[in-house]
Amino acid sequence: MDWTRLQLLWDRMEIIDTLNRYATSVDTRNWDLFLTCTTEEIVADMVSLGFGEPMILQAKDFLAIIRQAVSAFDRTQHLISNHVIEIDGDRSTCVCYFQAQHFRQEGADGRFLLIGGTYDHRLVRTPEGWRICKYKVVKTWMTSG
Repeated sequence: MDWTRLQLLWDRMEIIDTLNRYATSVDTRNWDLFLTCTTEEIVADMVSLGFGEPMILQAKDFLAIIRQAVSAFDRTQHLISNHVIEIDGDRSTCVCYFQAQHFRQEGADGRFLLIGGTYDHRLVRTPEGWRICKYKVVKTWMTSG
């Protein structure tokens, strides 16, 4: 058995699991789960969503930004696919597609906001597993109604 290849597969699955936990934590508003996805300090690049320059934040401050962003909506669903993962020792890059769906209750103005694009994340292996240390969202389209 090739243990190097097996470790690579294991790492890939853990990285994908980290991104899935991120999406699930946002959609279920499980903020303790959210904090299992990032390092204590994170670079957040959300320039394509209208934020200024990339920011270096503590995990709790990054969480506050995400919480505020989704708080205007009753439901969200973040779908992530097409993971392209490069691993170099204890560091990795994961570029993947996302579709973020945001909904308000019927009758509310601006009932939905749909955003699509790519995540371009950097992750680091920690004793607790793979964690996002650089979060980059690249919006390629958006629609609302």
